[in-house]
Amino acid sequence: MSVYSAKHIVNSGKLITDILAVISVATPYALCKDQSSDLRPDSLPVTCVVTPHFGETDTVAIQRCIDSKAPEVVIPFIARPWIVEPLRLRDGLMLRLEPGVRLEAKPGSFTKNTDSMLIGHEVHNVSILGYGATIRMRKADYVKFGYQPGQWRHGIDLRGSTNINIEGLAITHTGGDGVYIGPTWDDRRIPCRNVTVRNCTMDRNFRQGISIVSGVNVTIANCVFSRTRGTNPQAGIDLEPAHFNDKLSDIHIHNCSSIGNVGSGFIVSLTRQTSRSSAISVLFENCLARGSQSHLVQTSIGLSPPRGTVLFRNCTFEDSPKAGLRAIWKSAPKQFLLHFENCKWSGVAARYDRAPFALDLAFVDRFSIAGGIRFTNSTVFDHRSRSVLDVVGASRSDIKGKLQVVTPLHAKDKLRPTGSTTELSIEYVESASLLGQGKIGAAPQIRRDE
Repeated sequence: MSVYSAKHIVNSGKLITDILAVISVATPYALCKDQSSDLRPDSLPVTCVVTPHFGETDTVAIQRCIDSKAPEVVIPFIARPWIVEPLRLRDGLMLRLEPGVRLEAKPGSFTKNTDSMLIGHEVHNVSILGYGATIRMRKADYVKFGYQPGQWRHGIDLRGSTNINIEGLAITHTGGDGVYIGPTWDDRRIPCRNVTVRNCTMDRNFRQGISIVSGVNVTIANCVFSRTRGTNPQAGIDLEPAHFNDKLSDIHIHNCSSIGNVGSGFIVSLTRQTSRSSAISVLFENCLARGSQSHLVQTSIGLSPPRGTVLFRNCTFEDSPKAGLRAIWKSAPKQFLLHFENCKWSGVAARYDRAPFALDLAFVDRFSIAGGIRFTNSTVFDHRSRSVLDVVGASRSDIKGKLQVVTPLHAKDKLRPTGSTTELSIEYVESASLLGQGKIGAAPQIRRDE
C-alpha cells in the first residue's frame, strides 16, 4: 500500500502533477520533500532518492537530498548527465551513484580556483559508492579567461576528514586532482584519518590522479591513475606534505597502476618534512608504473632530513625516457630509509638519463654520507651497456643491498656505479637478447661486481 504526497500546479489551463514523495512499505526508498524537514530522527527515511522538483536544478536537488539527513542518498541513473555545481558532503552520509550515472560539472561554473565537485571538509563517516558511475569536470575550460588560475578544482576534496570510504568511481577531466586528501587549511593542520579509496579510475586530470598531503591510515587499493596532463607535477600519485606538521603515517597503496602520465608514476616529496615531523610510514605494494614521460619513481628530501620508511614491495616500473628512479637529497638522512624489495625495472632511461637510477646528492655536505637507500632482491633489465646507478654529489653514499642487472652480452667496462662510492652489491646477468617485461632470451651468464 502506498501513500502519495503531490502538489498541483495550474499552468495555461493544464494540470501538472509534481510527485514529491512516494513512500511504500514494499520499497526501502523514499523521495525527500525538502531540506528543512521537521521529521523526528526516528522517522527519517532510510534512503533519499534524488528527484528534482518542478523548476529545480540538479545541484539543488542533490544538495537538498544530502542535507535531508537521510543515512543513504541515491543519485539514480537517468537518460542524461546530472549537471551540477560544487556539492558539500556532511557527516554520516552514504552517497550512492547508480551504474551509468554521469555527474558532470556545469558549464560556466567552478570559476573559483578551489571549487571542487564533492567537498568534504572536516566531515566524518562518509561513504561514496559509484561502481559504473563517472564524475567528469571541464578542465579545458578552467584555463580560459573568466576562471581563476589554479590547480585545486578536485573531483573529491577531503580536508581534515575521518572515516571516509570511496569506491568504484571514474573521475576524469578535473581542474586539479581526481581525489585530494589533505589537512585543514588553518593553523590546526588536522589530517585526514582512516580513508580508503578502492577500485577507482582517475583519468585525464589536470594535476594528479590522487594527492595525499596529510593523512593517517590511508589505503589506496586497486586503482588506476592515467594520462594526467595540465600542470606540474602531473603524476599518478603524489605524496607531498606541505608543512612540517603534515603527516604521512600508515599510508598503504596496493595493486595500483600509474600509466601514461606526463609526470612521474609515483612521487614521494618530503622536502617540507623535518626531523621534528611525525615519522613517515608508506608502503607501495604490487604496484605498476608504466609509460610516464618523466621518472617512474621520484623522491626528495629537504635540508632537514625526515624520519621513517618508504617501502616499495613487489612493484614493477616500465618504459620511461627518464630514469626509473630519481632521488634528490638535500641532506643526509640518518633515520630515514627508502627501500625497494622484490622490484623490477625495464625499459627505463631510454632517452635522457645516463643510468636507470639517478641520485642527486649535490646539495649534501661533502663530509656527510648521504643515501639511506636499500635494494633487496630487485632487478633491472637494461638494453644498454652502462652503469645502473648515476650518483651526483657526495663522495660517499649510503646505498646498500643486492641488485641484479640484466644487460646485453659483452657489456663493457661500465659495471660500477658512476659517482660516489656505494656498498651496493650488483650481480650482472649477461644475455644475448632482452625481450622486455623481465623475460630473458638466451641462457644467462653470471658475473658479479661486489
